[in-house]
Amino acid sequence: DTTANGIEIGFSGTGTMNQSGGPVNTYFFPLGFGGIGIYNLSDGALNAASETVGYAGTGNFNQSGGTNAVTGVLAVGQLCCGNSPGTGTYTMTGGTLTTGNTIVGQGEQGSFVLNDTTAPATHTVTGNLILGDLSIPANPSDPTFAGNGSYTITGDTAQLNIQFASGGNGMGNTNGGPDTANANGALIVGEFGTGSFT
Repeated sequence: DTTANGIEIGFSGTGTMNQSGGPVNTYFFPLGFGGIGIYNLSDGALNAASETVGYAGTGNFNQSGGTNAVTGVLAVGQLCCGNSPGTGTYTMTGGTLTTGNTIVGQGEQGSFVLNDTTAPATHTVTGNLILGDLSIPANPSDPTFAGNGSYTITGDTAQLNIQFASGGNGMGNTNGGPDTANANGALIVGEFGTGSFT
C-alpha cells in the first residue's frame, strides 16, 4: 500500500517503477518530467487524480494487467510552460483503465496502443478523448504548439468505451476558447493538432 501526494518518475533523470500488486494512491502523477520515466503495471490498482505520461520528457506507461483509475485528466505527451518537447506512450495489453478527459498528443508526440496481447483490455473514458491538441498554455495561431496524437486498437477483446458523463464531466475547447462542458463525451481527432484513430 503506497500513498503519496505526488509520484514523479524520470525527473530530469531516468526512473522505472514496477507495480505487481497492492494499491498505489496519488494526487498527481508526472511520468517523464524532463527525463525518462517508465511505469510497468501488471497487477494491483493505481489511483490518481491526474496522470501525465511524457511531460516535456519521455514517458512510457506499460499496462499488462491490474487497474488504473484516473478521476481527472490523462495526458499522453504533454508540452507545458515553454519546456522542451518530448514524447509519451501508453501501451495497454491487459487490465482496465478508467479516465476522465484523455488527451493524446497535447503539444507534443503522444501514442496510445490498446490491444489484448496479454489479457482482455478495456479503456473507459468518462469525458472527451482528444487526439492532437495544443500545448499548455494554448496558442492556436502558432502551429509549433500543436501536438500529434494517435490511438490504435487491435485484438478481438480490446475495448474502448466513451461514456456519457453526467453533469458535464467532458470538457472541450473546439472553438479555440476556454473549456466548455460537453456532457456526452466525444472522440475528437485533430483538435488544433494532428490526430489519428485506427
